[in-house]
Amino acid sequence: MIQPDGVSDAASTDFNVVWRVSDPDVANSLKTSCYADTDNVGYTQTYTCFSNVDSNKDMINARMCDLSDWNAGDYYIWCEVNDQQGAGNSTDRNYSPGFLTQAILSLVIYNSDLNLGTLFVLDSNSTEGPDRNGLWVENNGNVDSNVLFDATTFFTEVTTTSTYFTYKVIDVESGSSLTGNQSSYTEMPIGVAAGAIDTLNYEDTTDLVRVDLNVTIPGGEPGGVRTTVVTMTAVQA
Repeated sequence: MIQPDGVSDAASTDFNVVWRVSDPDVANSLKTSCYADTDNVGYTQTYTCFSNVDSNKDMINARMCDLSDWNAGDYYIWCEVNDQQGAGNSTDRNYSPGFLTQAILSLVIYNSDLNLGTLFVLDSNSTEGPDRNGLWVENNGNVDSNVLFDATTFFTEVTTTSTYFTYKVIDVESGSSLTGNQSSYTEMPIGVAAGAIDTLNYEDTTDLVRVDLNVTIPGGEPGGVRTTVVTMTAVQA
């Protein structure tokens, strides 16, 4: 067994299992089945990755393991190789050298409904300040995540990404993300998801950031209520 080797091996939907088979027979007659176990003793079939796939002897073999239905946790992958032509139809089993983590991507967003009040043309307002609430974003999964933002159109005069609608990220718990404490605002992506929070940690004491929003009403914007929805998507870092 080659992969997983336990070095940053985490996935939420699939993982490429890698193995090598040595066999004294001349012909390729090898079938491989791979399973997941919660430990590396006993060869328990907690989940099945795949069954009876052809393996090439003395070469690197690889196949995707679907783990989208697995429960969160750490798993050792073990494979069973059956030689269908060798003496005695022999079978060999081995565990992976390290474990694979089933990655759960989950965000919790607090203060998700914000009101920036009554503004006139070219007026600005933000959620920044000790007496105001920004969007608080917590990584509730079990792996570090990058967070993408994508907002719906806010104004009628300006319908694309612009300086009229911006954000910045502040760590609530020190060291929560590589984005850190931004000193200036960044344009909010409109209509296309783009990276906003870099490597949001999952550990309980460093997994919380605050996202402040800033709005400026464009010149020529007609009166009326304006709303936007900001979608935040976690992807594995």
